[in-house]
Amino acid sequence: MAEGLLQATSHSFRASTRQRQESPEDSATAVEELDETMEETMYNLDVETPIFFEYVPKRSLNSGGALAVWVRSGGKCKEWMTCMLLSSSHGKKCTPFFVIETRASKVEARDEQNRRLRHGFGKTRWKKIKVLQDSNDVQNYGNSTGW
Repeated sequence: MAEGLLQATSHSFRASTRQRQESPEDSATAVEELDETMEETMYNLDVETPIFFEYVPKRSLNSGGALAVWVRSGGKCKEWMTCMLLSSSHGKKCTPFFVIETRASKVEARDEQNRRLRHGFGKTRWKKIKVLQDSNDVQNYGNSTGW
């Protein structure tokens, strides 16, 4: 039925394709250069898994006639960190690392020191993060977005 309608109205379905696209002249040399410079092992870091570790809902479900239940909230509804999973082309799974939301220091010299020595965390928070990092064999990094 759809084919008859298309023929009667002189319409047709079209889709763009790249099957007949010709590659540029220098693409073969670019591939050869990439082969020479690339190591034998490729790493894949596609998986970014958000982990919500503190979630304060804005609503609660109660039975009818119940008194109001107030939920305190500091303006944020959730805090998260991102788990980055890395694997190689040989099937080896590497140690995961976490990117955790943290604020940068307002003092520029201290912020640079935090990034260089403590993966972006301040002195106080780094004490707790370091213990978790060493006991669980993971790497932790901090930035302002948590991504």
